[in-house]
Amino acid sequence: MTCELLKSLHYLAQPERSRLIVAGIFLSDGQAALVDRKNSVLIVTDIDQETYEEVNLLTILPEEYQCVTDTVASGYDVKSFAKKGARNALHVDSALPQPSDVNRCPGSDNMLVVTFTCPDHSIAVKCELHLKKGASLASRLSRVLHVRIRDRTRTVVSLSDGVFIASTPDNVVVLSEIGDNLGMHRRGKRDRGGLLMTDGHDKVYFGDGDFFVGCRWSGNFLQEMFRFQHKRMKFPRGSAIDGSGCILVCCDDSHSIFRLNADGSRGEVIYFDRSKSFGDVDVHPDGRRILVTFWTENEWPLIFRQNA
Repeated sequence: MTCELLKSLHYLAQPERSRLIVAGIFLSDGQAALVDRKNSVLIVTDIDQETYEEVNLLTILPEEYQCVTDTVASGYDVKSFAKKGARNALHVDSALPQPSDVNRCPGSDNMLVVTFTCPDHSIAVKCELHLKKGASLASRLSRVLHVRIRDRTRTVVSLSDGVFIASTPDNVVVLSEIGDNLGMHRRGKRDRGGLLMTDGHDKVYFGDGDFFVGCRWSGNFLQEMFRFQHKRMKFPRGSAIDGSGCILVCCDDSHSIFRLNADGSRGEVIYFDRSKSFGDVDVHPDGRRILVTFWTENEWPLIFRQNA
């Protein structure tokens, strides 16, 4: 199995501002949804037509985090937000949450979880994105509920209806939708900003130091299924399941993309580029094309294709 680079999404560049696109997923219609952390926007793009629209993600934050001026309702203006209680502030407060990840909710084509980081905690916002055409993106994105995570985490995923998993510095924690701790798995190494991934049922995957770990949620505790290690695997960050059920893993420090079999017993490098520190990854509905993002300013997302 090999991996071929098809294109860069450089068309997302804008001359008047830089971007920091840190995470992305494919939607059920084949469009990509990307988190631009620097500008706090969600970009929804047709990667074939190279068109896109974006929406201010601060609009889905819980009310206690924002003081919104009347100009926000008209569209995109990050500067109109500040923490609630600020006196007519028209600037971004240093403690205002910043978006750091986006994931699909299991069993739904249009439910997403967006993670926001704060200096000492994080927020996961479950939201609905209507895919219908003809309406603005801002009118199609709405908050359903939110979960506050006491520790700072870059990533939260929905494991099932009402159950979320967060990757904190020392643990992988299972939470209810009201924030109650339902279980946890102790990390071997302190988290460096890796991402969680779920299979949409009862399994969750994450990097732990230079290992890649798969766990199953029993309803009461997280049981480790496998702990994969490879001499070329350094700081696994993002992961996704491809059309054949194999697991794709992006590694930051080793500049590699791995492909593991479903039970984590074997794995191989399918792409290497010493100039790239790979971050998040997701698989297109066609099962072959993959999207890779980075935690580097103006490093544009890449589209790859898996070849047998």
